[in-house]
Amino acid sequence: MPTIAGIMLQAQRSLRSPRKRRNRSLSMRAKKLTTRRTKLIDLTGQRFDRLTVLRRMPNIPNVPNSQWLCRCKCKRETVVSSNSLRRKLTRSCGCFADECRLNPQLKFKLHGAARHGKRTPEYISWVAMHQRCSNAKKDGYKYYGARGITVCIRWKGRHGFENFLADVGPRPKGTTLDRKKVNGNYEPDNCQWATPTEQANNRRMKKAA
Repeated sequence: MPTIAGIMLQAQRSLRSPRKRRNRSLSMRAKKLTTRRTKLIDLTGQRFDRLTVLRRMPNIPNVPNSQWLCRCKCKRETVVSSNSLRRKLTRSCGCFADECRLNPQLKFKLHGAARHGKRTPEYISWVAMHQRCSNAKKDGYKYYGARGITVCIRWKGRHGFENFLADVGPRPKGTTLDRKKVNGNYEPDNCQWATPTEQANNRRMKKAA
């Protein structure tokens, strides 16, 4: 027959067991995180656009990405995170941006926005789209930006044009950028290249609906 002391001991063990399991699971997670961090990809000697990786630098506190000392094409050295290198967020020590200020055509050549020294139709449409939505001085702003029409984040920023071109494709001759939903924003699911006739038919269908 079980004693009172035995029952109390069994109760205490049952109360402790969930806590032990929880502590065990936490320790396993910590080990997994440690294992992930130790799996560092050595970037030494690799080249990313104008940057060549020289060696790894000490980590920055509270920053998960490793830091790397790089030598730029212009011979200057700079420290860049592994994330910025591998995602092509940083391509130079800053010299490329300086060159673009003096010669804007360099920026166009970087992502295919120019052909034979002239801006492509796709790039012109991309710029016009942003102007309509953000520049209050433009005539078309009252029909777009003033009505709350915006451009999606994917089509903004440094790689905005590249993403835009990848999503909508080359602009066929005789077409312009059209929004399928007249009150919708500029985003991949709502944009297409369309002729004036197609756009007029699209507007008629919207009014009929």
